[in-house]
Amino acid sequence: MFKAKVIEGREFYKAHSRQGQIFLITLPVAGIMSYALGNFDNLWNTANIAFTIAALINIPNLLKVRKLYGVRTIEINENEISIRSKKGENDETFDLHEVKSITLKDNYIISQLSFVDSLKAIAGNPTETYLILSYPDHDRRIDFDIDSYYLLKKLNDIIKIWEKKGYKIYRPKLSVESVSAT
Repeated sequence: MFKAKVIEGREFYKAHSRQGQIFLITLPVAGIMSYALGNFDNLWNTANIAFTIAALINIPNLLKVRKLYGVRTIEINENEISIRSKKGENDETFDLHEVKSITLKDNYIISQLSFVDSLKAIAGNPTETYLILSYPDHDRRIDFDIDSYYLLKKLNDIIKIWEKKGYKIYRPKLSVESVSAT
């Protein structure tokens, strides 16, 4: 069984990105403030003040991230997907026999594992980890966070079982034409 934290809304990615952006600009601001004051001996004091101000500015983003991340968990097995509350109560269950298709990412990775991934997230292009369950009358997207190699392996093992069971799996690939067109 695969278990991970659910990301409750796509606005999580924007709030998480804003957190990084605010702290990324703090150090240059501290340097400029020290230069303007003409005293680099106070750089650390100025940096501490700048980081404190940044932390205070960042409180709304932090609250939004906390509200949208990890409130519920996703549990995935061979036949169903469940969303559970923090208390372990079953909020939603999706029987995979009833879905028309399952859309998966072409390649799942651990979020923000590398420095480059972190910079992409700060720039507003985060690694989104999701699956989409397609029913005849609607689709249901579920975003979640893979935070370890163990979870990544468990998810890939379950996907292989789904393929063997004959579930219709769709993995859109980004083509060279679509990349060059943007």
